[in-house]
Amino acid sequence: MVGYTPCEDPEYAFAVGRVRAREARMFARSQFDRLADSRNENQIISALADTPYGELHAENTVVMLSRSEAEEEAFFARYLTDEKVAGFFSTPKIASNLKWAIRKHFGAEIDEDLFIAETASTPEAFEMMLAGEESGLPDWIRETAGEVIAENYQDVNPASIDTIID
Repeated sequence: MVGYTPCEDPEYAFAVGRVRAREARMFARSQFDRLADSRNENQIISALADTPYGELHAENTVVMLSRSEAEEEAFFARYLTDEKVAGFFSTPKIASNLKWAIRKHFGAEIDEDLFIAETASTPEAFEMMLAGEESGLPDWIRETAGEVIAENYQDVNPASIDTIID
């Protein structure tokens, strides 16, 4: 007779179970390609129609995506204990905020609402960093900002800002 000895952390087992359960909602490669090729909201809704997300209506798309994003972030924030891995999931938002801050630094009139407030950083932290002060932002952000400013020192090129940060 084979005995069972629980050796895993119950929280880890729960997290693995949630990830496995979500695999059923993952897109097949063809579905993902079709979604990526969508050019407008109607094409997106059509691409989602043959997925588990197809039961939602067009007017609920933004709400559905926002709710799903918040649920995923909360899940990973709760179970990711390694800061580097957790930071990986917040990198796109931080990069977006860096683009926002650099454009503002170069004098662009940019909507304050475009700054993503759900990150640990603040607009003031980015302003401090760009002014050369200690801001508490990670090294990779400061290094990337330095590259962007050096490249755009004489002539600001918005495409260059995006390319370097991305």
